[in-house]
Amino acid sequence: MVNGDERATCQIGCETLRELGPDEVETDQEWLDRFFLYRGPIVTAAARLLARGAHKGGTVIQILRANMA
Repeated sequence: MVNGDERATCQIGCETLRELGPDEVETDQEWLDRFFLYRGPIVTAAARLLARGAHKGGTVIQILRANMA
């Protein structure tokens, strides 16, 4: 939810998750572990994009490595 009544969809791709860590990811569990390890910066990046109105028009917000800086 954005502002209590608007909905927004954010996603992060495997390539971005791969860029976040030094080790190669192979199993589903390792992907999930990588996501949980970096979920703070991922959620912060999503919140910044949503605050700027990136979700207007019903678009899906793609979280990229550059958004997490």
